[in-house]
Amino acid sequence: MIQIKRPEECCGCTACAEKCPKRCISMQPDAEGFLYPVVDASLCIECGLCEKVCPVLHRYGAPELASVRAYACCNRDEPVRMASSSGGVFSLLAGEVLDKGGVVFGARFDHDFSVVHDSVEEIAGLGILRGSKYTQSRIEGSFRRAESLLKAGREVLFVGTSCQIAGLKRFLGRPYANLLAVDVLCHGVPSPKVYAQYFAQQTRRVNAEAQPATEPYRLAHLEFRNKEERGWGRYCIVSEYVRTNGGESQQLRLAVPFTHEMFMRGFLHNLYLRPSCHECPARRLAAGSDLTIADYWGVEEHHPEMNDNKGTSLVIPLSDRGRRAFAALSVSLKTIETPLQEALPGNPCLMRLVRPHRNRARFFAEFEHAEDLPALISRLTRRTLRERMRRKLRGGLRRIGLVR
Repeated sequence: MIQIKRPEECCGCTACAEKCPKRCISMQPDAEGFLYPVVDASLCIECGLCEKVCPVLHRYGAPELASVRAYACCNRDEPVRMASSSGGVFSLLAGEVLDKGGVVFGARFDHDFSVVHDSVEEIAGLGILRGSKYTQSRIEGSFRRAESLLKAGREVLFVGTSCQIAGLKRFLGRPYANLLAVDVLCHGVPSPKVYAQYFAQQTRRVNAEAQPATEPYRLAHLEFRNKEERGWGRYCIVSEYVRTNGGESQQLRLAVPFTHEMFMRGFLHNLYLRPSCHECPARRLAAGSDLTIADYWGVEEHHPEMNDNKGTSLVIPLSDRGRRAFAALSVSLKTIETPLQEALPGNPCLMRLVRPHRNRARFFAEFEHAEDLPALISRLTRRTLRERMRRKLRGGLRRIGLVR
């Protein structure tokens, strides 16, 4: 029977609950809003499968970095690339699988803008899986459905965070030639509870500032990585609200640069990440995936010809299956090979753990009763004098070329 003694020991991948033959494990939120397995001991038969599939207890080895190749990539289809978080590689991988009658799994927004894993079988439905969603998705049966499809001989592309891919591979228990497992480089996953409360407060704020109407505004669209406003490098968080006023439909659109959006600020400062993210079991490309994809931050320094501020992906093939899938995209991708070491400064999460913010415990102590979450996040992420001086010094050294 699986038991979580420390929150850092569970990444919430759901493999244990998905594998349990008695369905006696359910994923329940803790006080911080993260899902953890809870076992109904009266139904447990002590088969040990839950422990066997845990990617924290059974970790994949990291590859030899000297043998790893990396690529800067841009989708040649400009509208698809602009609709994607970075270079549009996911859409091409998905298109290849769907063209073969396969199924694509990824994260989408639910009716209440929570995030859930789901699958699509048609190109027309791919848009719901495209783009970043900055909270941990709920797997909700996707591992079992993927396994059923694989056993039936269908091609499957499964995209998730590194711990989700590690959980999927442990859940499956054996290799499948018709599976393409892709992990998306992850900074960490913010609390779903914080995410939900933050955007609920934002909706209330929109209505408090609006003129009275027949019905209040409701959130109708959320986009975390919009490039239309300021480009890829300074992407915006776009939220759109709709309401009815006297029989007339009204819309309100907010576009905030990520540097000024408080939810993103707290996320990027590691203020409310899942505890296991600070001890990630799948760091150093050790998710067992076929491909790792990421934003190629820093591409302008090493490959300026690949940077037009519309999004550039970093693609790292890690298996023969991944290399074949990547090679199949050659006609549709603008690609240049890049040393992995050049990509690491802009993507440190490939190798390093993220450290929790010094005010993480304080945030969760005040979070429940905070009526103004943006103000709380702003206050707790404000840099100390020492941090400001260090940042200013590094900026000066960077300008004169002493640090990169």
